[in-house]
Amino acid sequence: MSGRRRRTALELAALALLAYVPALTAAPGRVPADTKLYLYLDPGRQLADALWSFDTRQFAGWVPHQIIGYLWPSGPWYWLFDRLGVPDWIAHRLWLGTILLAAGAGVRWAARRLDLTPTAALTAAVVYQLSPYVLAYVSRTSVLLLPWAALGWLVGLTVGAATRTRWRDAAFFALVVATVGGINATALLMIAPVPLLWLVDAAARGAITWRRAGRTVVTLGGLSLGVSLWWMTALAIQARHGAAALSFSETLEAVSSTAVSSEVLRGLGYWLFYVGDPVTAATTASRAYQEQPALLATGFALVLAGVAGLVLVRWAHRRFAALCLAAGVVLAVGAYPIDDPSPLGAALADSSRSTLVLALRSSTRAVPMVVFALALGAGALVTAAGRLRPRVGVAAAVALVVVAALNLPPAWTGGFVDPDLDRPQALPSWWLDAAADLDAAPGDGRVLQVPGMEFSTYRWGHTVDPLLPGISERPLLTRDLLPLGSPAAMDTLYALDDRFQEGVAEADAVAPVARLLGADTVLVAPEVAFERYRTPRPEPTWQRFAEGVDGLGEPVTYGPPAPNLAPTDPPAAAMVDEAAVALDRDGRLGAAVPPLALLPVEDPRPSCTSAVGPSCWPGAATAWSTPPATLIDGHETIRCGRHRGPRCRRGRRRPRGGHRRQPPAPAGGGAARTCGGSPRTPTTRPCSRRPADHRLEVFPRRAGGEPDDRRAGGPAAGHRQRLRGAGRLPARVARRDGRGRRPGHGWVPTGPTPRRTDPGGRR
Repeated sequence: MSGRRRRTALELAALALLAYVPALTAAPGRVPADTKLYLYLDPGRQLADALWSFDTRQFAGWVPHQIIGYLWPSGPWYWLFDRLGVPDWIAHRLWLGTILLAAGAGVRWAARRLDLTPTAALTAAVVYQLSPYVLAYVSRTSVLLLPWAALGWLVGLTVGAATRTRWRDAAFFALVVATVGGINATALLMIAPVPLLWLVDAAARGAITWRRAGRTVVTLGGLSLGVSLWWMTALAIQARHGAAALSFSETLEAVSSTAVSSEVLRGLGYWLFYVGDPVTAATTASRAYQEQPALLATGFALVLAGVAGLVLVRWAHRRFAALCLAAGVVLAVGAYPIDDPSPLGAALADSSRSTLVLALRSSTRAVPMVVFALALGAGALVTAAGRLRPRVGVAAAVALVVVAALNLPPAWTGGFVDPDLDRPQALPSWWLDAAADLDAAPGDGRVLQVPGMEFSTYRWGHTVDPLLPGISERPLLTRDLLPLGSPAAMDTLYALDDRFQEGVAEADAVAPVARLLGADTVLVAPEVAFERYRTPRPEPTWQRFAEGVDGLGEPVTYGPPAPNLAPTDPPAAAMVDEAAVALDRDGRLGAAVPPLALLPVEDPRPSCTSAVGPSCWPGAATAWSTPPATLIDGHETIRCGRHRGPRCRRGRRRPRGGHRRQPPAPAGGGAARTCGGSPRTPTTRPCSRRPADHRLEVFPRRAGGEPDDRRAGGPAAGHRQRLRGAGRLPARVARRDGRGRRPGHGWVPTGPTPRRTDPGGRR
């Protein structure tokens, strides 16, 4: 082996040690809630589901959002290790270490193509690989680190494609894009300016012609577009037929609130690095970076070294690195501060509800451009020091590597896996037993889980995603972070669950709604860590079901009963509220509850005929779960009367100042909801300016602004059937109001409605 190859092998081995050792030594036996739970529980089925544009296992049927991205590379990775029998936690650590190694090796290779010395290139690679940018992603969404890991490779391949006539570099560039862009297009688009900036700089300084630069842009862009059609097609289908996921997730105001330029320069600024719930921060390591002077010093020392290299060192590619730094800071800061943005940020703030702005709102995903530029600047500084004296260059490289290592303490203290986002390798036996019983039971109806959780967290660990779809063949219907099913079905589900969350639920309403939604089993999980996201306390919830519920069979419990008490450290987790005081007064606080229970639904309906149609009466879904008990029993045929707009029921126009429209109910179609602890984006037609105002569009609008009940129903509208049942809605659902008039919308019973007289003498 030649000396050059031996040195390359040693440098890659050093980068591998810095990548795999911190990953493999972090929390052995613990699996983080990273990316997607089902990649660990059943990667084969996750791969099979990714091929289809409609999924019946969750949300009463939905068009998945970017699930196709798991076809490559994360799905095959976990499937292979599952086939080999490798424990999930080791598969995850190897995945994480490989991402880190790819990032460092790519920057080292790009730095060599950008004319840095071998020592300087290795220094730049270490500074980039050990950036604290990774901390907010490694335990939550590590797949979003793929564009960060690919940045160096894309730059090096761009240099090769522009300076050589062979197609090999362009082909490899397209393969890298296909590998890293399938899950999240924003993360890829935010680093896309880097290759363009190199081409512009190279053409400006005469290294290549402008014609060659334009041809390279067309070649790389065309190939990248071609290899991205597989996930772009699925995304277009979801946008056309699925839920408006962007309209229900975080607002531009929330995402941009932490994108401060000083944090961006340190490789931070991502909003989930700073927020938290009442128990802990969303990223446990974040507090140290805000409070410890040592970490503030190391972070800004690396910034100063990178800037010094770009300012003081004469280097052919210095302008390119400076452009990357400037563009990265501008893009990452984005609309911050939202109330007084820059001219560029003002355009985003003024259109903060548009689909394009919502798609690109996570501006801090441009931070890799900043880290890359500063890493190249640090390498240039080492190169300049080596010109003075070789030993000085080596000393400068060692000093920068040490500072970069000190700037990432979680890598050396076992904190790469967030302790508040993990679970044990082996799932509790009671969940596996319950899943086995569900699969063995006759029928294929859905499982309705109440109360729901926007993030699944239990006393034994944190899974984020609902657990049941990964261990059972039965479809699950429960409240999740976002209402991704059809608006009418989600409106019905949330109306029932909201009352549990508010502590005023009528348990007798569960069975009718379960029948309406095609569920034949109700799942209750009293073992939830209720204090984390302020979900209902387990003692009163379980008591409602244990005492017997009309329409539900006897509960079958799983696991040993035990008290479910919130920890008192930190004090905010104790969740001492009016419910706790009432339970303590009655002696029920800390009563033993089972971890899990299944309750059969009596006389269930098949799920294939239970697609919920449009909710034609604002607030109708809420009325189903309103005392006394419920207005339906789940067997009715529900039809929708056409909304008549400004006309009266008999076709006459309303006199000016005459009939008034019924005011919207507090929940149901078009009602405001807050779907999480963080501010959520309203739909494109909010009735309130509050960022957390979140509305389900049960009635899509016509051009004139009136609801169109013919198109309601969401992603499965083309396959929806009207509910078929033997009974009719009680007449009181469509009865006249207090002035003898019917509401503008109403649930209309099938068949002839018998005449009846109310106590006031009106029919």
